[in-house]
Amino acid sequence: MVASAKAGHANRESLVFQSWRALSILAQAA
Repeated sequence: MVASAKAGHANRESLVFQSWRALSILAQAA
């Protein structure tokens, strides 16, 4: 996945991406 490679490239971006993904999952579950 391009997102995974990008996240591995920048830890900061990785945290942001993970946060956004978690929020997205929570939003779908709600």
